[in-house]
Amino acid sequence: RALVPLTEDAGLHVARRLRRDLGHFRASVDLAFGAVLEGCRGHLPGSPERDGEWISGELAEIYLHLHQTGLAHSFEVWKGDELAGGVLGL
Repeated sequence: RALVPLTEDAGLHVARRLRRDLGHFRASVDLAFGAVLEGCRGHLPGSPERDGEWISGELAEIYLHLHQTGLAHSFEVWKGDELAGGVLGL
């Protein structure tokens, strides 16, 4: 678990070019848990190929159950209406 202060008053400096580029993205929480899970499993078009499946079908079911009970969450990043990336957490 990590805590990263993402505000300028906390000392974060974002270069002008990065600030401009970040304007093309939007973030959400728990809006597309299933899609992020499938992306992590490598089962979405365009997701990176993996040598082995690190999230098995059984583990995916567990993650989905934990999400339904409010214990697992996703953070998504969107470019327009397309999911550009995301992470899962418990």
